[in-house]
Amino acid sequence: MVDPVRSDALEMKGISKHFGGQLAVNGVDLVVQPGEVHGLIGQNGAGKSTVVNIFAGRLKPNEGEVRFADRVLVSPGHVEKHLETLVAVVHQEGSVLPALTIGENLVLGDDRPAPARVSRKALRRRVGEAYEALGLPVPDPSALCSRLPPADRKILEIVRAFSSGARFVLLDEPSASLDPRMTDWLIGAMHEAARERSLGIIFVSHRLREVQRGTDRVTILRDGKVVWDGACDEISPADMVGHIAGKEIAARVDAASQQQKGRRGVTSDGTPVLKLTGFTCGTARDISLKVDKGEIVGVAGVEGQGQRDLFYSLAGTRRYQGLVELQGRQVRLRSRRAAIQTGIMFLPDDRARQGVIAPMTVADNMMVASIGTLRSAPGWRSRTRERKFVVDESQRFSIKMASPRSRMNELSGGNQQKVLLARSLSKEGRLVVLFEPTQGVDVGVKADIYAQLSDLAARGLGVLIYSSDEDELSLVCDRVLVLGKGRIVAEFTGDGISRDAIVEAMVGYSDVENQLGLEPTPETAST
Repeated sequence: MVDPVRSDALEMKGISKHFGGQLAVNGVDLVVQPGEVHGLIGQNGAGKSTVVNIFAGRLKPNEGEVRFADRVLVSPGHVEKHLETLVAVVHQEGSVLPALTIGENLVLGDDRPAPARVSRKALRRRVGEAYEALGLPVPDPSALCSRLPPADRKILEIVRAFSSGARFVLLDEPSASLDPRMTDWLIGAMHEAARERSLGIIFVSHRLREVQRGTDRVTILRDGKVVWDGACDEISPADMVGHIAGKEIAARVDAASQQQKGRRGVTSDGTPVLKLTGFTCGTARDISLKVDKGEIVGVAGVEGQGQRDLFYSLAGTRRYQGLVELQGRQVRLRSRRAAIQTGIMFLPDDRARQGVIAPMTVADNMMVASIGTLRSAPGWRSRTRERKFVVDESQRFSIKMASPRSRMNELSGGNQQKVLLARSLSKEGRLVVLFEPTQGVDVGVKADIYAQLSDLAARGLGVLIYSSDEDELSLVCDRVLVLGKGRIVAEFTGDGISRDAIVEAMVGYSDVENQLGLEPTPETAST
């Protein structure tokens, strides 16, 4: 049964939008009711971010309109002024300005005085009130955002949206960089804001478990059209996958799942590709681990447990202490170039700041790591080889784009991630290091990525992967290591790998610390 549309609902009617010759959304109707958390899901390129941007007035549609309380807010020729006072948005790619402080970023866009004119005392009060209202520890308002990890920057954006006074909050992939603890917080915050403050909330996510837990109603887009709309408790995760991707891709997802489960019975030959001894970098302390030839090893941990320092130092971007061996030979990873030369392929998680080269085309972004191998002769580019490479990789990762000559910022966030994956996995190496490889990627592409990882392992490469998605780690990995306070506090192998076991170790590792003879800190002892 469809609930009647309230007069104070935010309503999208007959919205269509095209970019050049590509139709992004086609005749979309969508209603966001006050007091409701509304899930919006679909494949990469299905039109989710376009819908969000039209709701927010950042894009004008070619057809249709957005209405609120009998007023037209957005239409082909009109965007109402000061729409941000009604609709607050947390965009997929982030909008925190790194050169500003937490306090200054929090008040950006306010109808209050500009950040430079707000006193330190007022900023401190605003930050305290905003974070405390959502049950969060209050950070230092004067801390520069350039020093914050992606999860903390995303939390700042979420806090800013909920404290803005807007009646509708649109969250585009807000949980992609959050660990399980903070994802639970976000879901609780959405429900409380909807129930207690009667906010209308759109929640965009590729993680169907979160959608089922966090939303009241769900709209599913495929190829720019609404293919399902209804109460969340009326649809199963399997049916969600079917509507999102179609029967063919849903079958591919299931096949990939079975393939990964079949890997559990396959053991590596015990030859280490990577071996770390006494490895210390930043918050990662005295880590010793190995990744064998043909093995996929996962790393889990709540934010700030040393995973970022560990992975980025292996990419050659952070200084470290300790012994690093690749295939039995000691190496020093003093730079990104040095890491590449030793055979380490790396995918960063922050694609906007560390991956995407925005002014370049999709083709150039994809080829930048392989341009030397595509030459016909030293110093000579081969357009034929380059075109074939781009076509092959685009098909391999199902990249949706108007043309290989399109700019990267014209692609959806998920398709940008596919381009970076194609770039990272295009070179031959010995070790693949991936930090959040499926962040912002739909279920069909996840299945393709999992198959690619299995293929890499079957070819004898070692794979080290960090993911904040425990379902992903339990499906993909042969072993999973859990980090706590910068140390390995748990290890799971084979049939012992499960989402529940990983999460329990992540959020309750004080017991594990006691078992290992480590001295728990006051924080973990009280967990």
